[in-house]
Amino acid sequence: MIFSSCGTAVQRDERSAGTATAPGPCGDVVAPTSTSSTIPPVTTTRDPFLWPFASNSPWNTPLGASAQLGGPADARTAAMRQRTGAWVNAGRYSQPVFQASPNDPEATVVATNGPTGERTATLRLPAGAVPALGDDAHLNIVDPTKHWVDEMWQTTGTPPTLRASYRVRNDLYGSGVGAGGTRAYGGSAIGGLIRRWELDAGNIGHALALALTSSQLAPGPVWPATGQDGDAATTYRGTAPMGTLLALPRPVDPTRLRLSREGTVLARALCQFGAYVVDRSESDTLYAEPALEGTTVLRHLRQDIVKLRPLLRPVVNSNSTQVGGLGPRLAPDAPALP
Repeated sequence: MIFSSCGTAVQRDERSAGTATAPGPCGDVVAPTSTSSTIPPVTTTRDPFLWPFASNSPWNTPLGASAQLGGPADARTAAMRQRTGAWVNAGRYSQPVFQASPNDPEATVVATNGPTGERTATLRLPAGAVPALGDDAHLNIVDPTKHWVDEMWQTTGTPPTLRASYRVRNDLYGSGVGAGGTRAYGGSAIGGLIRRWELDAGNIGHALALALTSSQLAPGPVWPATGQDGDAATTYRGTAPMGTLLALPRPVDPTRLRLSREGTVLARALCQFGAYVVDRSESDTLYAEPALEGTTVLRHLRQDIVKLRPLLRPVVNSNSTQVGGLGPRLAPDAPALP
């Protein structure tokens, strides 16, 4: 059995990063919680630091109206029915992103692994740029031009010298996939990250990053993933390969599920864009920037992902030639980058 994706198809057009109000899951309106200065102003372009990658990147491509979602018999659906728990990482095991300026002091990063010839690099390091808590110690620095992001894994040391187990530089104007990264799937570590400004604005205009457990993951990555954990052959015991795109299969009633405002924004993103499996975790996990840790906003997201996770289904007809399935898109294009 195959289900159609939720929502009303729209023609692709420009969307402002600073939209004042935004539809909730498949039609209801979600207003901003504040007029916080963190919400970018209304423009026809977007800031690559706040909203990265090309408009046609898999991260920024909405589902098509004819996207087909796997039914109960789909093996990957079974993976989502496991009792694994659900969570949103922020302060620990997430992806801090810092913007460097031309006046920030230089630091040298020495990496054990990474692209050949690029394991030692000099970059501008903003004050207060520290890795996420936890053994992974991810740290991501956007350069002063806002064109490149230096992604580090297991970052240690103190300026002016940092050490990392892996470092790679990714293009914020590129696809965000296929060029290497510090996450298991082989793409950019900051793809799919939930940002505070998006929740303030009431709209997440991109796919999300999702980690599954070893009991759910299956060996053999699928597009857009190009990698998996090194021990995948012996530890992955499930049916969902790295790179799987999952989405909500039908309109979500926030009232029936008793979703918070933030949960409604999350549900809309999962309905219109879905989530790509990019890593392994001890529970089904989404990722938010560390600045959200300790906030009511994050508490609401963590409460509501528990309700939404079992509803996720694999997108059967998404691949490199028809990203997110066929048909008119369920949301407008991301605005152009400057």
